[in-house]
Amino acid sequence: MLHFSKHFSGAALLLLACAPTYAVVIQNFDTGTIAPGASSLTYAGNAGPSSGCAGNAALFGEGTYAVTTSASSCHSFWAPTGPQSSPNFMAVNGSNVANQMSIYTQTVSTGLTAGNGYNFSAWFTGLYLSDPASLSLRVYDGVGTSGSLLTTLQSFTTNVAGGNVNGHATIAADWVKQSIAFTALSGTVTVQVFNNSVSAGGNDFGLDTLEIVQTSTGTPSGSATPEPASFFLAGSALIGLCIIRRK
Repeated sequence: MLHFSKHFSGAALLLLACAPTYAVVIQNFDTGTIAPGASSLTYAGNAGPSSGCAGNAALFGEGTYAVTTSASSCHSFWAPTGPQSSPNFMAVNGSNVANQMSIYTQTVSTGLTAGNGYNFSAWFTGLYLSDPASLSLRVYDGVGTSGSLLTTLQSFTTNVAGGNVNGHATIAADWVKQSIAFTALSGTVTVQVFNNSVSAGGNDFGLDTLEIVQTSTGTPSGSATPEPASFFLAGSALIGLCIIRRK
């Protein structure tokens, strides 16, 4: 589900004067499900549209996931981790099979403009006591992952939970935000959370609140760069227009 927030620029951002920038939450798992095919993992949560797990052994299998309010309700060895933002998050038992490395993939074509700069971000937390997952954020141009890779591949390691009691984690690890910058080549991108690890031990984590935020506005191809004085006058006029329009 897409959620929009709109922020108007001030005098310090003349290139964005009067023009809104967008922060688009592309997924926060609030519906309790994800689109079919969005993950290469196997869904192992409750049957039907409801989120959660039928028991705390539901995600014992490698390469499985659920959308839930609590990690420990899906796996008895995991910390009692709740969502980064309510009401749900994606709990993952990472796969040891190479063709199950795509954790979450989504095509986005709302609020994007070719030439503009953006950040793609997501929140992560470790669910088990050891063997953290090694993950990447990726952004591709166009629909699907066959287009140009717009990012420099970013790899990071999730943290681990604490409070070991007979191998069971009892203290939830902090949620950590990871992000990567890209410049849109078109009005459509495909974002992906990718697992670099094929470990069958640990490799368990939570995913929440995937977001795209505009960071800059590109200059149209062939446009001349204005002289400083002209830029100041044009910027002042735009700011004045903004003030008039908002009265």
